[in-house]
Amino acid sequence: MLGYYMFPDVRGNLLAFTSDDDIWLLNLERKDNRPIRLTSGLGVSIRPKISPDGKKIAFTALWLKSGKSSSDVFVLGDGEAKRVTYFGRNSRVAGWLSENEILVITDFHTPFTQWTEAYKVNVNDGSFEKLPYGIVSNIVMSNDIIILARGYQDLPFWKGYKGGTKGELWISYDGGKSFNKFVSLNGIVSWPMIVKGRVYFLSDHEGVANLYSVDLDGKDLKKHTNFTEYYCRNASSDGEKIVFQNAGDIYIYYPEKESLEKVEIDLPTDRKKRQPKFVSVTEYLTEVSTNNNYVGIISRGKVFLMKPWDGPSVQLGEKQGVKYRQIQILPSNEVLVVNSNDDKLVILGKDSKKIDIDFGRIERINVSPDGKKVLISNNRQELWLYEIENNSAKLIDKSEYNIIFEMDWHPDSEWFAYSFPEGHQVRSIKLGHISGKTIRITTPYGYDFSPSFDPDGRYLYFLSARHLEATDDKA
Repeated sequence: MLGYYMFPDVRGNLLAFTSDDDIWLLNLERKDNRPIRLTSGLGVSIRPKISPDGKKIAFTALWLKSGKSSSDVFVLGDGEAKRVTYFGRNSRVAGWLSENEILVITDFHTPFTQWTEAYKVNVNDGSFEKLPYGIVSNIVMSNDIIILARGYQDLPFWKGYKGGTKGELWISYDGGKSFNKFVSLNGIVSWPMIVKGRVYFLSDHEGVANLYSVDLDGKDLKKHTNFTEYYCRNASSDGEKIVFQNAGDIYIYYPEKESLEKVEIDLPTDRKKRQPKFVSVTEYLTEVSTNNNYVGIISRGKVFLMKPWDGPSVQLGEKQGVKYRQIQILPSNEVLVVNSNDDKLVILGKDSKKIDIDFGRIERINVSPDGKKVLISNNRQELWLYEIENNSAKLIDKSEYNIIFEMDWHPDSEWFAYSFPEGHQVRSIKLGHISGKTIRITTPYGYDFSPSFDPDGRYLYFLSARHLEATDDKA
């Protein structure tokens, strides 16, 4: 059975990779191409690295079974996976130094997730030592030659990026005493490997990421693959051959023969990623709207309508392929939402219809109590009034400084209030009428927001950050 294979690593005839969130091991000499699953239920297991003797595999586990968010390194040997690091969220194996030591890249004891450094970790007792090389994204060590990769992310995250933070390679020929900048291309350079006296890496400086190499002086650039559709990713080597991922397949490149081979894998799996599943509404709930009869929600971009205490939930709108947001239930029990695909208002019900008026990118909607009018704010910092019955719209106001986010209707459905941006960190409260008339009712010297009429419409409440308390200088 076909699967989606990621993060390959090779050691002799052994190929380790990730699929279905688990680590698998394939003997390349097996004729049936069937791998063995090595982990199950631990969490999301990625980036396996096979030890020099082929008896252990180090890998990173995310979101552990215990529910704790983590990204730490485990070693699989005789059976049960053993946790060897407790660094925290961003840790990954770079390779093995010996049968008992691994190289780990982690943000341990740094202020930023992107600030990662290299550590040596003993897999037997968990002791570790930070290497004195500063910020690194990856590291390769072979005798006295050390190559540091700095600043890059995985290639698909920065497709075609050629800016100043695209990352770079540095090389030391004396065991880390001094480093020189190595390989300068107009694109991202990542996943360095030393094989047969050459440095291999992935780069997208010619468009789509492929496998390249240079000599140890950074010269004699050669291109070894010619993929034109999908990026090559996650390259690794055992010093003899190179494996990498392209789309969901794994390829092996043999430098001596200059040949490329796709690895055929028959994965004995139930494809759990493609199985139907029940999704927790609370984890994906984004918006709720209610009236006296129904509750409307948006979860995972889909619209559902249900009664508060009994009856089924009914999905409204397109079942798939459309993301909805900004839900409001109308008095008619129809649902007003925004279609994110084209930023148009849509009324969902027995006779669903799309309102084909260009309001820009709609940021907020607020339906009047009588259900006949809608206030709409957009990314152009405008406030619009849309009348549902006659399908007409008028521009009420526009700010020069920021988006108009907060609006509230008077119970009579003729007046409304909104927080109007007057400058940087300055907002006033304005009243508007459906005729188009507007009145500023607070001075534009504070930060007035969240206007709300009382149920009888006699008072207008709002929040304000306007108290200035002067403090004398110590001098």
